[in-house]
Amino acid sequence: LYGQGTSWVTFQKCPVMVEHRVEIPAQERGFLKTLTVELNQSVAAGQLLAELDTDLAELELQMAQLERTRAEELARDESNVKYQQVALQKVEEELASHRSISNSVSDSEIRRLTLGVEQAKLELVRATHVHSRALSEVKLKSVAVEVAQLRLTRRRIVAPRSGVVTAIKIHPGQSVEAGQTILEIEDLEQLVIDRLVPSAQVNVVELVGCEVRVDLEQADGAMLRFAGQVTSYDPHVSSSGLVRVHARVKNIQQDGHWLLLPGREVTMHVAQGGNSRSDQAKASILPDSKIR
Repeated sequence: LYGQGTSWVTFQKCPVMVEHRVEIPAQERGFLKTLTVELNQSVAAGQLLAELDTDLAELELQMAQLERTRAEELARDESNVKYQQVALQKVEEELASHRSISNSVSDSEIRRLTLGVEQAKLELVRATHVHSRALSEVKLKSVAVEVAQLRLTRRRIVAPRSGVVTAIKIHPGQSVEAGQTILEIEDLEQLVIDRLVPSAQVNVVELVGCEVRVDLEQADGAMLRFAGQVTSYDPHVSSSGLVRVHARVKNIQQDGHWLLLPGREVTMHVAQGGNSRSDQAKASILPDSKIR
């Protein structure tokens, strides 16, 4: 049953615990509009769980989109820049023409045209700067749209991971603050088995990575077996010389229900020696007979 060359250490009454429990909060302030799941329902990662009121957030997004459109229209208008470029070119040509016949043009006229060129250059710089600000405004308005879209998206509460809904704290119609827990999810696909072992008798370092087999006796006498491996141990020893060892086991699902539940006590067998390392353990249901 266990394989040749492998010895097994058995631990009785080992508690079963949840490894991953997630409190799912509201990310925005508002009131809960809909709740799409029920207590003890299994959910998948990314599944919609609840939704806050969205009317104001939708209007804010629409307003941000309109402001971005207006900013884009202003940024596309380069007429003033082109006008100032033409104006500068004309006054420069006029100045060059007058200088070519400087004997017939007064110094005051040359100074006037020179000043006109400098003014035209400044007007072109000013127009270019205004257009550059218009382009920057488009970027700002685009970011505002992204922010509004994100705030709208954050009003939809989705499952960060697969699991079972184990608590519902807020119900439709109730107000909620940002950061307040709406519901809780527990991952029952993989569970943790804990056991205090005597450090003087067991080398816990060598246990890490070892295969484990967990037995749970049902009310009808049937024995369920779950498989996994030792994952870690606490880095301190109690005053009684005990070290807490943690093993992770894969749960079994039958007819949509998980068979191993947190809070139960199980018998855990840990492999030692031989081929005791398990890279991928499998779970199974044993017949009524117990392990010998």
